[in-house]
Amino acid sequence: MAKAPPMDHDDPVQNKSLSVPLFVSTLVLMLTLVWALYDELYAMRPWKATQQQFVELYQSYLQQLRPKQAAIEQEIKSSVEYQELNQKVESAEVDAAAMTVDIEKRINRGVNPRMVAVRSAFQALRGEIGEPTYKLETATSAGKKASLESDIASIKARVVSVEVVSDDGSGNTETLQMDFAQLEAEFERLRNLRAELQAERVSLLGPAQQLRAKRSDYLKERMNGLTAQQVDGLIGKMDDFVVDIRQIHLRDIDWVDRCESCHLGAREPVALTAASMGGHEVFSGHPSRDLLKIHDPEQFGCSSCHNGNGRATSSMVKGHGRHKYWLWPLYHKENVTAGCQQCHSKEVVTPMAETLNEGRELFLNRGCWGCHRFEGFDIESDELTEVRREISILAAETTSNIKESEQSIIMGDEADEDDVAQNLYDRAEELTLRNSRIDAQIATLKQKERNLGVEVKKFGPSLREMRVKLRKEWVPVWLSNPHDFRPGSKMPVFRLLDEEVKSISAYLWQNAIDGDLRSHPLGNAARGKELFETRGCLGCHSIGEGEDRMGGTFAANLTRIGEKTNYNYLVRWIHDPSELTPDPDAPEDEVRLRPIMPNLRLSVAETRDIATYLMLQKTDTEYAEADYMDDPATAAKGLASLRHYGCAGCHEIAGLETEGRIGTELTLEGSKPLDRLDFALFTHNAKRGGWYNHKGFFERKLEDPAFFDEGKVKNHLEKLRMPNFNLSEGQVTALTTFLLGAVDTQFPKHYRYEPEDDRSFVQEGWWIIKRYNCNGCHQIRPGDETSFMAIDRYKDPDWVEQLPPQLYTEGARVQPDWLLEFLSNPALSSKNIHRNGVRGYLQARMPTFYFSDRQVGKVMRFFMARSSQPLPYLPEESQPLSNKERLMSRRLFSGRAAPCLKCHMTGDPLRDRNASAPNFLIASKRLKPEWTYRWMIEPANIAPGTAMPSELFRYEDHRWIFNGPLPAAFQDYEEDHAQLMVRYMFQFTAGELRSLLASGVPGG
Repeated sequence: MAKAPPMDHDDPVQNKSLSVPLFVSTLVLMLTLVWALYDELYAMRPWKATQQQFVELYQSYLQQLRPKQAAIEQEIKSSVEYQELNQKVESAEVDAAAMTVDIEKRINRGVNPRMVAVRSAFQALRGEIGEPTYKLETATSAGKKASLESDIASIKARVVSVEVVSDDGSGNTETLQMDFAQLEAEFERLRNLRAELQAERVSLLGPAQQLRAKRSDYLKERMNGLTAQQVDGLIGKMDDFVVDIRQIHLRDIDWVDRCESCHLGAREPVALTAASMGGHEVFSGHPSRDLLKIHDPEQFGCSSCHNGNGRATSSMVKGHGRHKYWLWPLYHKENVTAGCQQCHSKEVVTPMAETLNEGRELFLNRGCWGCHRFEGFDIESDELTEVRREISILAAETTSNIKESEQSIIMGDEADEDDVAQNLYDRAEELTLRNSRIDAQIATLKQKERNLGVEVKKFGPSLREMRVKLRKEWVPVWLSNPHDFRPGSKMPVFRLLDEEVKSISAYLWQNAIDGDLRSHPLGNAARGKELFETRGCLGCHSIGEGEDRMGGTFAANLTRIGEKTNYNYLVRWIHDPSELTPDPDAPEDEVRLRPIMPNLRLSVAETRDIATYLMLQKTDTEYAEADYMDDPATAAKGLASLRHYGCAGCHEIAGLETEGRIGTELTLEGSKPLDRLDFALFTHNAKRGGWYNHKGFFERKLEDPAFFDEGKVKNHLEKLRMPNFNLSEGQVTALTTFLLGAVDTQFPKHYRYEPEDDRSFVQEGWWIIKRYNCNGCHQIRPGDETSFMAIDRYKDPDWVEQLPPQLYTEGARVQPDWLLEFLSNPALSSKNIHRNGVRGYLQARMPTFYFSDRQVGKVMRFFMARSSQPLPYLPEESQPLSNKERLMSRRLFSGRAAPCLKCHMTGDPLRDRNASAPNFLIASKRLKPEWTYRWMIEPANIAPGTAMPSELFRYEDHRWIFNGPLPAAFQDYEEDHAQLMVRYMFQFTAGELRSLLASGVPGG
């Protein structure tokens, strides 16, 4: 075979080196491996470096903190009081040690060793008994059972020798001969003896233990922060710190949070700040420790409230959820309370969520619910609609039953067989009885309908009274821009064309009720000014502008009211806001809505004085004639505009009584997908600018509702309709927070705060408190500032006592039945109504609100529940005073040391001119004895700042004794003096008051 010819080219395998490619490949592989390891161990786990940094900074901070805390602790321990306590503790411990020596000796050297010996013998016999006992339980023949019973009895009868020590602790030994029963009895005796000795030891150690606890409490109460020992414990914890993922797992909803892998200081017992941790905000402690007590992260997690991606640990951006692939980004700091809304959606006031509360209150008291439905707001309208629907269904059922009953009777009369006829008659009777039950249901629903008819309110004033209320030429000026006339007005600015202003003005004017008003002479303006500033008007209204403004912001600023209204209407409105001009064209069963403004029960003269003063509140502005408002053709165009802008959402308008809301429902607006929020031409800008999210959309929409129309080519009616409220930056933040929290919660019912006990009364009550502005006059919560408190007059020490009363503990103070009566009739009189029923000395008058019976009950239950008071209230019967006790009480009551009638009212106008406290005659009906007792002892603890003097009584010999000169009759009296005074107050009569006054007691 011929040989193959040699190849004429080089073989690369044989002739070329692959070292360089292999080296390069190996190098790339190694670099990739290094990068992968770095990425796996560090880049993907930034929390490791964060934790190491935390440990370093925290240890450094604790090392600096320790000497400071040690010095504070040493200073406290060096105090005379602490040293006295320490000496008592040491003395008590020495005494206790001496008294317990014999007990310890008896237990350790007597009872315990004797128990061991007896138990050993007892358990040996019991072990022998176990086997035949089991066989006995499983034996089937009578002979076998008898044999086993005999064996067991033999073992139990066997006497064994047991060497034991004496139980007196002497160490003496003895040998006992005992059978099974005796061993068992001895063991039980020894066990009981040991328990008795231990109880005796505890009793002897008790005084020392109590003193140690008292010493510890003394240190704890005065120690600002941790003790040096506690700081050492934290330093030790950092020494043993393990770098690892910190994870919370809520198993019932499969929720995982790893936030504390970086936020390690959130729950540390030291109040950490960014400044104390080297400027690192991530290591700060949680800003509200009280909040964590009721929202334990182990039960609620972190991102459940704050949003963000609690599972992500590879970067801060991912962990905070601020990227396009995560739907629930972390709330910004200013919106952090938004997370409360998802579980507290039934509330208008949530403790420790002030920004959210402000947002809710703005939504409520700026009338947002007039255009936008939001579950929980204007709930009365929804309930009224549902009640009327139920009544309609039941009425239709009644009609159907009557018809069927009549037919059954006719068919029964015509039936050929008695059985058939009887069945038909029975059916007719059954339907009649059913209708009787339905009638009862309808009656109940009608009562609820009447209550709801009183409760339903429009946000704005009724425009059916325009012709009798307003100056004609003022109306179009107001519609054009309410904020030009009244800066800060709750009426927003609509983007109306001039033609729309004219047509809306004309429609409203021509469709308003035209009636006659009673003519009133002018009053005294100077006296009116004083009444306006003191009767309570400033609790809701304000007057003056800029720095000169005073009063509340709940209702209108009345600075220029003289330009818009007429005097006779103003007199009627102030005297009785519920008085309405009759509408001759209205159906007989029409229910006119009552206003929010209450009745101050002013006399006609007072009303005229205030109205005269208010009519002087005007400028020299001239208003153009508005003859077009009488043109029917112009008015005809106005109806469409009123519908388009949703004016009937806030106002009663003739012809638009059944109009619905025009805006989007906002109940779950925070859950709406981003692509359903219309960013219009700003979508790309929003994405580039980092505000393509719910927060960015809400803020811009609230700051300028026309913002997203910019650049759009639309005709006027296609443009966005939402008006401009001219909100401040803080108000925009508050409303944005509220809307961000309006989400479809992912959490089950047991996470949400929807109480079914008395706490639900607090939730319901707050809606009424906020809707009627009770907090404009009264402090409901400690720290609240009322409208009165900001007025210069009430900052004067001579006027402080004229502030309306604090209601912190109203439920604990007053009896519920009395509160129901007072809320319904604050004058507590059907005849003498021009007064305060309780505090007649106050210039400000508690007004009569147009509450339904249901609302009165809700407010009463609100105060009772806030003070944890049970309903119904069942007072304990007061022990009648003996003649001696009555005389003693009278002398103490009228003594110079405690001249009670110097401040309290008596009913005598001359004496009451300087009074500053209620009349004792209503105490027994109004107050609760247990609250009155606490009030007597330390009133400042119940109502800080009260004029009621403290320390009237001192605690001595397990009772409260009057802390002043005592009449001789008290020498032999061993009962509680404060309790005696309470009994005297609750048995106080008009006759007793006359006796006191006749005796010349000190007074006002």
